[in-house]
Amino acid sequence: MRGVVPVGGGLRRHLFVTSVENEEWLVGDHHVRNIMRNSSGAPTIIDALLGKVSAGARRELPWLNAACNEARIYRSTGMKPPDRFSAVNADEL
Repeated sequence: MRGVVPVGGGLRRHLFVTSVENEEWLVGDHHVRNIMRNSSGAPTIIDALLGKVSAGARRELPWLNAACNEARIYRSTGMKPPDRFSAVNADEL
């Protein structure tokens, strides 16, 4: 699943925005232990928190709107957004 981690809002690390059929969704608690295989062998996400991003939330939260735009671009082009923290030295924090 392609997703973008939103920057801003003080959100937990396992939260990202993904775009599915031209609609953006917030996905939380998504990690390798929450992906199982069903009886047919297909990967299935379990125990994840999902929610469709509303137009109102996008209007009120610029950081969420930016993440939604990046998720849509990532889904359609396969081009991952730039890592905003690549130049940050963790030892300096």
